[in-house]
Amino acid sequence: MGLQWATVGGAASPVFPAAGVALAGLLLGGPRLWPAVFAGTVTAFLLRAPSLPLWVKAALASGNTLAALGGAWALRRARLRPALTRLTDVLLVSAAALGSSAIAATAGTFALAGALDQGFRQAPATWLNWWVGDVTGVIVVTPLVLSWARGEPVGRDRGRWLHLALCTAAAWALAWLSFGPESSRMVRPWLTFPALTWAALTWGVRGAAAAMVPVAVVAIQATTEGHGPFGTPEGFQFALLQQFIGATTLTTLVLAVVADERRNSEALRRNEERLRRASRAGRIGLWEFNIDSGAAAWTPEVCALFEGCRPGSGRVDYARWLEAIHPEDRAAVARTADQAIEQARSRLSEAHYKDEYRVLHADGTVLWLASTGAFERAGNELVMIGVVRDITERKHAEEALRENEARLRLALRAGQTGVWEWDVVTGRVVWSDEVCGIFGIPPGTFEGTLEAFERRIYPDDRARVRAEAQTAMKGRTGYAIEFRIVRPDGQIRWVTDFGTVERDEAGQPRSMIGMVTDITEKRAAADAIRESEERFRNIADNSPVMIWVTRPDASCAYLNKVWSDFTGQAQAAGLGFGWLDTLHPEDAERAASVFRAANARREPFRLDYRLRRRDGQYRWCIDAAAPRFSPSGEFLGYVGSVIDITDRKQAEEERTRLLEVEQAARGEAERANRLKDEFLSTISHELRTPLTAILGWSHLLRRRSSREDEDLCKGLAVIDRNARAQAQLIEDLLDMGRITSGKLRLDVQPLDLHDVVGAAVSSVAPSAEAKGIQLEKISSPAVGVTRGDPSRLQQVVWNLLSNAIKFTPEGGSVQVKVSRAGDHVDITVSDTGEGIKPEFLPHVFERFRQADASTTRRHGGLGLGLAIVKHLVELHGGAVRATSAGVGKGATFTVELPLGVAHAPAESGTDGREVDARASVDDLCELSDLSGISVLFVDDALDTRDMVRTFVEERKARVRLAGSAEEALRLLELERPDVLVSDIGMRGMDGYELIRRVRALPQERGGDVPAVALTAYAGNEDRMRALLAGFQTHLAKPIQPTELLMAIGVLAARGARKGRRQAVDGGPALP
Repeated sequence: MGLQWATVGGAASPVFPAAGVALAGLLLGGPRLWPAVFAGTVTAFLLRAPSLPLWVKAALASGNTLAALGGAWALRRARLRPALTRLTDVLLVSAAALGSSAIAATAGTFALAGALDQGFRQAPATWLNWWVGDVTGVIVVTPLVLSWARGEPVGRDRGRWLHLALCTAAAWALAWLSFGPESSRMVRPWLTFPALTWAALTWGVRGAAAAMVPVAVVAIQATTEGHGPFGTPEGFQFALLQQFIGATTLTTLVLAVVADERRNSEALRRNEERLRRASRAGRIGLWEFNIDSGAAAWTPEVCALFEGCRPGSGRVDYARWLEAIHPEDRAAVARTADQAIEQARSRLSEAHYKDEYRVLHADGTVLWLASTGAFERAGNELVMIGVVRDITERKHAEEALRENEARLRLALRAGQTGVWEWDVVTGRVVWSDEVCGIFGIPPGTFEGTLEAFERRIYPDDRARVRAEAQTAMKGRTGYAIEFRIVRPDGQIRWVTDFGTVERDEAGQPRSMIGMVTDITEKRAAADAIRESEERFRNIADNSPVMIWVTRPDASCAYLNKVWSDFTGQAQAAGLGFGWLDTLHPEDAERAASVFRAANARREPFRLDYRLRRRDGQYRWCIDAAAPRFSPSGEFLGYVGSVIDITDRKQAEEERTRLLEVEQAARGEAERANRLKDEFLSTISHELRTPLTAILGWSHLLRRRSSREDEDLCKGLAVIDRNARAQAQLIEDLLDMGRITSGKLRLDVQPLDLHDVVGAAVSSVAPSAEAKGIQLEKISSPAVGVTRGDPSRLQQVVWNLLSNAIKFTPEGGSVQVKVSRAGDHVDITVSDTGEGIKPEFLPHVFERFRQADASTTRRHGGLGLGLAIVKHLVELHGGAVRATSAGVGKGATFTVELPLGVAHAPAESGTDGREVDARASVDDLCELSDLSGISVLFVDDALDTRDMVRTFVEERKARVRLAGSAEEALRLLELERPDVLVSDIGMRGMDGYELIRRVRALPQERGGDVPAVALTAYAGNEDRMRALLAGFQTHLAKPIQPTELLMAIGVLAARGARKGRRQAVDGGPALP
């Protein structure tokens, strides 16, 4: 384009844009582009000036290349910013245009002068024209290229691009109006200036340079064609054109730079304001420190962080700054700062300052700060500029993260779980220490490759693991698999492996992270459970009875094959509640109700119902089940069995019919019925309560009857003896129930066997005397104090003595001997009675076994006494044996007891609250009568109430009766008694609830009244329960009137003494 307008030999042009392109190219691409500049210039001369000699073309190209190289070199040395964002940059480009253009003009002028005739005479004009043309080309083109190449990106803002297009179009239109064919006045070219100003103010240097291009092109073209304001033929048209283009370009560029600087200044001000706000919000402070002079500047945020300094600038007090730093960090901070400064003095470009430390405020607050600084030189002085920010929250978060990681690591180690990561791109595998432990290798020794991992997989499982991983990589499923590994010691372990695939933006797998857990023990447990279930199914399916299992919600989960064979119902059809379909319609609702009730209480149950057999016939069956619980106590459901008892049912019906005819057979059935464990407790209560009245009234009648009325005395004695026998029978039944259920416990304590045996002998002496049997007791002084349950051992001796007396005829003898034999004590009971058959000796201690079990036997009893003896002795860690020379030659029973502690679980006989029913000497003084003592007696049995009132009132005590616990509470509100006597088993509110409500009352309303518990539940557990509920003593039914009177007297006497102590001490009386 420039050569198109050439006026001197086709080489000198009034405006030469190529000079600007060459300079801009070397500034952007560097000096290495000079061959391209040279080649381009030579090519242009070859095309546009073919008549010039080749050496001239080479000289012209060399001059232009040197000019561009010189201008670029000068601008780099002057630190030009190619984006031309400063006024200095525009002036530097203008100065470079002047200097570099002189090089090109000089080289070109001399080359043309040597090639053309009279060239040296025109050299000054040629040089000036060339020089101005190059200057104009550089001023117009170089800013255009640099600003667009290195300026900030504009993006796709259509509005701005449209704005630039309008500015450029306006400049072109005004240039066309100014330089059109009809233009002649000199002032008209300046009409383009508003459009150029518009572009400069709105778009800056880029807009000004872009808008100047159409103006320069139109002006040059018009002037070259000889029309327009500069198209006059005086010979100065190109000079005027160059002045116009140069002045307009420089003015527009300067205006654009000024506008840019103002915009940048405003943007800088806004950015600084945002930075200040962000610094305040983020607690970030800015600072500058001149290390050589000590001058410093900092923001208020720095002062807030360091506490006590004032914002501004001045001298830095290094010692005071160090004082603000936490004492534990002070030395390290000073060392880091000194090292950074020393590094900056030697290698400035590599130096930097970075540190984290704590500062200590006056109020004890500790902040964590992070300081970062960079170094630069301001002249000859070293300056450090940086920021300081509050990282306290981050440090706390890091500490919390470390604690969480430690807890997680501990949890993973406890759960035998480790974390791994596989980098799919590099193939590297990373294992945590826990994974190494699972695989049996030391931490940190894993090779870190996929091959090393696969090598440790059990050979038969490798292909399966590899396929699972590949499937997860393809995104079809997650990675989850169980497989075996082989440890270095050859041990095979089971693990479960889970993983998640992470993908890049393209969806390709980048890595996989997961966890591996050692499940060897879990797997073994599962195998054991599975084997157990299989064994159970095999046993159940081959069992002769129907077996079923339910879930906690009472739905059936399993039925064995026998069920299906019996009912004809498919096993699957009977699951859930389908089994009810096989029950008789009259029995289904009842059976379901019983089962649901038992399921809600988690209790064993037993019921019978009619079940439809495969042939359609209904058969009577008995269904018995027990609840299942997990080791942790969780209810799992029931397991039960069903047995066809139709034949037995029919036999029972037949027996019932026969029992109506034969009284003796019915008695046997009734006795067998009473042996059922679930009715023992109820039977005990229901039988002991009337026995209490029988024994009580018989005791009163015997005391009141005349000794002269022998028949009456004998009858009363028979009543008393038989009532006591009945009570003992009940006790035996209860004991046997406790034995069979494993609930019998001992109250172990130090004891003297002489006392125990003596008490038993005294209790059976009347029976022996009645039959004329000689009862002899022999005790060895070598037997000392041992440990055991006194009452149970007395029961053992009593049972043996009673048995001996029962089977010894009148006039015989019974001997009990206590002796020591080594490390144990022997209690031997021998008699001269009927003896024992040799074939019966092995069965003598079995339950319900009697030598004569016929209905015509001479001796009564249930055959429980010796079975109870055996169990009680074994609970004490001893043994019992029986010997007999034969029928009619008597029998000998020997009990061996260890001298140490009994080998059985023991219960404390009392918790320190039970009152001994045996009175002390002081108590007996107060028991001559019960005058003045008020007794509240509670029992729902009318006969018992009347009996107790009679013999208590005989002792001159005042008695109030209550038939229920509710009535007792009302009477207690009206008058506080001296002693409360209450039955335990009552309808409605029982005795336990009664005493709890009494103890909840304040003292003045009877909350501390002494209380006696009467109960038909006579075990140690029942006694402990009564004492814990709030009673002071516990008497088992049937009660002896003297025992009850003694208990009332003792409690009343001790309550009176306690009241006197309270009056003296001024403190409350304890119940």
